[in-house]
Amino acid sequence: SKKLNNATGDIYRIFNNKITPEEILKKYAHNIPSVIKDNDMILTLKNGIADKNLIGNKGANLVEMHKLGINVPQSLFLTTVACKSIYEQQEISFMPLLKNILYMFDTDLIAIRSSGVVSMAGMMETVLDVNRNDEQAVTKAIMDVVNSWGSERAKSFRKVCKMSDEIKIAIVIQPVIRGDKGCSGIVFSRNPNDGSYRLHGEYVENSLGD
Repeated sequence: SKKLNNATGDIYRIFNNKITPEEILKKYAHNIPSVIKDNDMILTLKNGIADKNLIGNKGANLVEMHKLGINVPQSLFLTTVACKSIYEQQEISFMPLLKNILYMFDTDLIAIRSSGVVSMAGMMETVLDVNRNDEQAVTKAIMDVVNSWGSERAKSFRKVCKMSDEIKIAIVIQPVIRGDKGCSGIVFSRNPNDGSYRLHGEYVENSLGD
């Protein structure tokens, strides 16, 4: 009853121009992941599946860790289906919907990250510090990441590795974690130097990065 009264009051405030739709979205943002319907374009940690063919390696690993109860940042996935459509049409047809969904994050600054079905480390773009409230900036960042599939370095990499040129990437969107106010780094479940089964980590103080 209390929740219904609050919602009714918010509707009244919208009609009387006492609150903007953007303010409403921010207020109810924590509910967004639970109401996004399953589809083949946009997924969240809540309704995502650990399928690299749909959300790439990075996305699939995030979903897997989330299901194991590991604390990972909020994540939104633009699937391989969505990225193929963007790449071929050179536009984001679902941008109005995505703009509203971005309010699920706790911060205005987001990261747009590539998530390849097959790892292409260092070949694809990642864009940090994108203001989710700036639709042009979000659109450009997504287009830059998707179009990096067709960059000369990416095509050369696929040629050397005998990989298909058919676009097979997804995008992971996450809030930016402020490494420049602490540290940033990377942790491995195995030591990459000698292959031993022990945690190995590297970090840089006061820096944005991995």
